[in-house]
Amino acid sequence: MKKTRICLIITSLLLVCVMSINLIGCTAEEEPKSQPESQSGSQPESMMDGITPNEVDVIDDLGMHNADVTDFAIRLFKANYENGENTLISPLSVLCALAMTTNGAEGETQAQMETVLGITAKELNPYLYSYMSKLSQGDTYKLHLANSIWFADKDSFSINPDFLQLNADYYGADIYKAPFDNQTCNNINNWVKEKTDGMIPEIVDAIPKDAIMYLINALSFDAEWAETYEDSYDDIFTKEDGTEQNAEFMFSVESTYLEDEKATGFIKYYDDGKYAFVALLPNEGISVSEYIDFLNGDSLYALLTNPQKLSVEAELPKFETGYDTEMSDTLKAMGMPKAFDSANAEFGKLGSSGENNIFISRVLHKTFISVAENGTKAGAATAVEMNECAALPEEDPVEYKKVISALKSHIKADSHNNDSKPYTISNIYYDTDEDYLIRTSISKPEYKEKLRLRSYGIPNPDSKVFLEIKKKCNGIVNKRRSVFRLDEAYRFLSSGIVPKAKDYMNMQVVNELAYFLKIYDLKPRLYLAYDRIAFFEKTGLDLRISFDTNIRSRRYDLRLESGDFGTPLLDSNV
Repeated sequence: MKKTRICLIITSLLLVCVMSINLIGCTAEEEPKSQPESQSGSQPESMMDGITPNEVDVIDDLGMHNADVTDFAIRLFKANYENGENTLISPLSVLCALAMTTNGAEGETQAQMETVLGITAKELNPYLYSYMSKLSQGDTYKLHLANSIWFADKDSFSINPDFLQLNADYYGADIYKAPFDNQTCNNINNWVKEKTDGMIPEIVDAIPKDAIMYLINALSFDAEWAETYEDSYDDIFTKEDGTEQNAEFMFSVESTYLEDEKATGFIKYYDDGKYAFVALLPNEGISVSEYIDFLNGDSLYALLTNPQKLSVEAELPKFETGYDTEMSDTLKAMGMPKAFDSANAEFGKLGSSGENNIFISRVLHKTFISVAENGTKAGAATAVEMNECAALPEEDPVEYKKVISALKSHIKADSHNNDSKPYTISNIYYDTDEDYLIRTSISKPEYKEKLRLRSYGIPNPDSKVFLEIKKKCNGIVNKRRSVFRLDEAYRFLSSGIVPKAKDYMNMQVVNELAYFLKIYDLKPRLYLAYDRIAFFEKTGLDLRISFDTNIRSRRYDLRLESGDFGTPLLDSNV
């Protein structure tokens, strides 16, 4: 059983622990700037010719903020951890990318970001510069960090040169202006692949239409053990849920012992003792999740900086794993929601985008680690994607005006449009991991169905929303809809358990929904929103005409209450 719990805690905390140890002291050289590899098509324009990094004083003692950075690492890890799931993140990579971004923030947005990071930008800039300048490198070990900023070559977007200078000074950021087309996506991924020694081959899947900037950190670690494992052997690996599988284990006797009130562990050093691997084992009766809940930055920092010299027999599995996540929800929950608010985020120090507002749309994070007899290889990358908020057209399109003028004597506005303004409809579409429902739908069968959660405007947890099955048979559409509170709908969708009847629910439809959830393994897959103006015929409700504009979608942050932002699917005047 101990083998199980060691494996899980190592897999969960490795990069957190390795980075926390490294932050205690380290040392490195700067590499020359290089143009990202590219095949053909539009090329990024390096802006480094116009920017010369200024000399920055190195802080000799990093101890003042080590505990703060360790605390951020643990808070970030805990916010990402899902009970029973392997979680492998690099807080150092996330910290660097967010630190560069914070240099473009102001007002409440900056204050929230600094609270989450646990340190002000004014303090964090010299701290991370000093940390990176002290990274230790040797023939058998290295930890390399690289940063870059990519901004869109758009007439509407103006970059602040002071923002670029600040990030060049403190983060050595490569700076590129690019057309933000498919080739730019390839160039960004090639840059990340190069800086992670091929361990993270891709960080950006596609560049949204309204993206204007990426702030990227890439990290690579490669080190041999101070004492390598002689060989490995097969044994049974038992997961925390009791299931078993075969695994390759390595055995060693270590001499650096860790202990707190809920766990024991050891430190295994890499060559020259500059970097270290930390494994922690929760005590009997304490689950991995319980120990993670117990951890905080102060306790972990104290544990890592006060090891004991005792003999420790340790079995460690060989493993290789990767992990990727989108951190918008995590960072909002940690306390910086305004940075993701398309209408109210404050990034004026970064630049300007005409009438549009600039906000963080996604924070992409990927990691990789391989632990074997000779040592460890690990890579990580973080990309902060900045978008501009699409402005609605000031005037209605000419075609729309013509249609409304022709129908004016025959129609009346929907009750939601009494103020003659559009109302927003937000939807989350649920589907299987293989997108079975949408794939079936686009094959144009005689019968098709889909399930969506819908709200009018941005709801609160106790707001009334609609959960509905939309069916279409031989061209005839039928909607089976029931009202829920938002929190009730989420619980029902995740559990499939029929809720207690309420006067606003249609229980016949609720039972149909429960059957739908039983036959399909559904998850939130797509957010879709649009602004609608709707009309009925004046003599009755038999005819309804609706006009939708500002159609936008996203495949991340799939919660209705998160906001109605997304990537526009059509031109702004459609």
